[in-house]
Amino acid sequence: MFNTNPSSADHTHLSVTLLAVGLLIFTLFQLSQIILDRVQLGKLNAQLAASTANVDKALEENAQMMDRLNTVAVGTQKLAQAGNANAREIVSQLERAGIRINPDFRRPAPGAPPGAMPPGAPAGMPRSAPAAPPVAAPPAPPAPPPPPAPAR
Repeated sequence: MFNTNPSSADHTHLSVTLLAVGLLIFTLFQLSQIILDRVQLGKLNAQLAASTANVDKALEENAQMMDRLNTVAVGTQKLAQAGNANAREIVSQLERAGIRINPDFRRPAPGAPPGAMPPGAPAGMPRSAPAAPPVAAPPAPPAPPPPPAPAR
């Protein structure tokens, strides 16, 4: 029933040995790929941390610039209210461009979600103000007069 031929047993033993060696090589290859991927992920994580630091720095510089610009705009508006003609012209040009000056503007705290209430905001203050009022379309020209009736 069983084949007791020694060459057949050697052949089976050789097949199992080759299969085990192939599986070992495959496992070692996969392990080396996992290690290389882990090293690459570590490098990418370091790059991401550096990029995040750069973005945070840029956001802080942006916030400082917004505060400076707001200070200049509020100062210009106060000069315009005090009667300075040049300041009134600047404020009117800003209004024509759709830019409103809000002297009570407060920036939300860093890291606050969009639309969050700024610190110290009054309770009745809307969550977010519109960016700029909609620009009204110029009035339509008057309709032309009807043509004269034909003479009979």
